[in-house]
Amino acid sequence: MSKERENNFDLLRILCTIGVILLHISSIFMNGVTDETSLGGLYQQYTWEVCLFYVAPRFAVPCFVMLSGAFILADGRNADFGFFYKKSWKRLGIPTLIFSAGYTIFSIMKSVISCGGVFTPDMVIEPLKYWAVGFPYYHMWYLYMLIGLYVMAPAVILVRQHVSEMAFELAANKAHVCFIGTPHADLTFTPAMWENMNRKEFKLTGSWMSYSAPFPGKEWELTAHYFATGQLKFDPGFIYKKMLK
Repeated sequence: MSKERENNFDLLRILCTIGVILLHISSIFMNGVTDETSLGGLYQQYTWEVCLFYVAPRFAVPCFVMLSGAFILADGRNADFGFFYKKSWKRLGIPTLIFSAGYTIFSIMKSVISCGGVFTPDMVIEPLKYWAVGFPYYHMWYLYMLIGLYVMAPAVILVRQHVSEMAFELAANKAHVCFIGTPHADLTFTPAMWENMNRKEFKLTGSWMSYSAPFPGKEWELTAHYFATGQLKFDPGFIYKKMLK
């Protein structure tokens, strides 16, 4: 995987960080709108402004998830389950475990203090229940969501790699294989792929996707229109005929 920094990713990180900060700040104003007892209804006369402030930064968390995926999926070494899980356990698993335990203890202590020092078994059972479902504290859901994605990551990489090789396996003699898309990592040919290309003597070419404003552009809209009207013919079954035989 290339170690060269991607400026666009760095810019997106900055924007997402600002978005997360604004998201947490905006929740205070939203409470003032939706709850008359909160802040004395101070912001209820600014409903539209508060709702916009509350909704606008919500792009940040999904973008952080996509950034994680971009870096993980771009590294072919992560297809090795053992390598990736060992690395992830140190970087994500151990910190999540430590902070989950800490917040669970904090919740128990807070319950005891709020009840004047009186302790009941429920004060332990309830925080443990929340921990069991991935909510040891309200903001910890993000880490447990990441763990679920990390568990699937090696399998996703393997599927992606296999799909790339599948075109070479399915191609007939003298066929025409076309690569299309926007790669974000080095592309390599396995010996089997190279052997298929040589022995089948197929043509390997590339293409590019056309975009224009407003996104995605009239090219995509026209293609969809011609498919819908039948002016552009396409047999959806021919892709799968080779696989079904």
